[in-house]
Amino acid sequence: PVCLRSRKGRPAFTMSALDEKVLKAVTGEFDLESVQRLTLPRMDLQSLEGIQLCPNVVELNLTGNKISKLNGLEKLPRLKKLILTSNNIQSLDGLQTLTQLDQLHLQDNNLKDIDELQKLEPLQKLRYLYLRNIDQELPNPVCKHPSYRTVATRILPHLLCLDGERLRQAEFVATRMGQDEPRSLPGFSAGDVDIPPSRPWLEGMKTQFLRRVPVVRVWQTLIGRMEKQRKALFRKTYKKN
Repeated sequence: PVCLRSRKGRPAFTMSALDEKVLKAVTGEFDLESVQRLTLPRMDLQSLEGIQLCPNVVELNLTGNKISKLNGLEKLPRLKKLILTSNNIQSLDGLQTLTQLDQLHLQDNNLKDIDELQKLEPLQKLRYLYLRNIDQELPNPVCKHPSYRTVATRILPHLLCLDGERLRQAEFVATRMGQDEPRSLPGFSAGDVDIPPSRPWLEGMKTQFLRRVPVVRVWQTLIGRMEKQRKALFRKTYKKN
């Protein structure tokens, strides 16, 4: 059954599946192929059946539903931002064809198997991935795996942000070299690099007067000279007139 709610605040409908009538009411669009942003949070959706009626969606928000399978997303080839926070997702099957995806939000789901992350490998344009919040709230069980972060960055070498944290350059190097932890580049060691000793930034400049005269006096001297020059110029100009 479909439940109509107020347009102020939460979504206007609650349902277990999507159909053309509901999508037109939610989006306010008669032509569903023109819809690019679709927001369907907390509507008790259990499946994505009917989502193919909006084939040109670029941003899709499905927060707080009861979705367990991602079948149907392959019908959205232009999708760039997908929010699936707080659902019942245990498998990432169905995401492999979303090659244009840039952002993926999966916080507060039930992903347990670290091997599920391998299914994200085809998403080479993915830059932002969330399996938990930046404060580590709403995590998936897989986030407790000791190699979670390493596996994610290795599978997605172009990832810029994982769980709200910017990835360090060392992590990029580690993923490309197939290492479990960031290490030095092959063929180089600390002993191979000739690092010059540190020097004061003013070394080599004629700064003896700074050592002998306090900074305040230096400024006073400069200001005094400028004042004398200003007065001399004023007198010269006054005499000419």
